[in-house]
Amino acid sequence: MGECLCTCGDERQNVLVFACSGASNLGQITNQSALRLMAEGFGKMFCLAGIGGGVESFINSAKLAEEVVALDGCAVGCALATLRRQGIEPTYYLQVSQLNIPRKPEPEVLPEEVEKVVTAVKKAWGEKKDGNLPG
Repeated sequence: MGECLCTCGDERQNVLVFACSGASNLGQITNQSALRLMAEGFGKMFCLAGIGGGVESFINSAKLAEEVVALDGCAVGCALATLRRQGIEPTYYLQVSQLNIPRKPEPEVLPEEVEKVVTAVKKAWGEKKDGNLPG
């Protein structure tokens, strides 16, 4: 394909965050959480659609990442399946529905639900540094 205009290159990326952005509230909470993590300097949100679309530069960048975080809204696990299909195994995986946030057909995002996800990822990352990363 053409030249990659995002974060591709030979240098290793620190932390890449991949999020499902499905149509339910859980997908949208997941997407908003990834954006917030990036805004707070936790890592760089990266294009899951590019991975799913087989864009080689995106896949190569993800494979060069030091850490990969995959966030899914529900048990369908689209982000995880998309990454694994391209041979990318996440360092950490979180399914938002496991945080007792109920799935609703409306894409409503409540700030406290985003906070719950962001806190869970950061807490797990702190545990990772101690050698106990769940996922």
